Amino acid sequence: MKHHFTRHPDTGRATELDPSTFAHPEEFQREPYNPWGMRFVFAWCAFAAGLLAWGVWVLIDAVF
Repeated sequence: MKHHFTRHPDTGRATELDPSTFAHPEEFQREPYNPWGMRFVFAWCAFAAGLLAWGVWVLIDAVF
């Protein structure tokens, strides 16, 4: 089955759908990309992993 691609008139993105069925682009507005968001998530995950490893170390040290 051959796909026929068209371009959305507002976004310019290729789509298989009829562009007239698309919602208006302002409905898809989102925050501009912020690389610091993921960096903070990664930092918290690393901190939590370190805390967990330290807790396991202390438990093993106390038991044995």
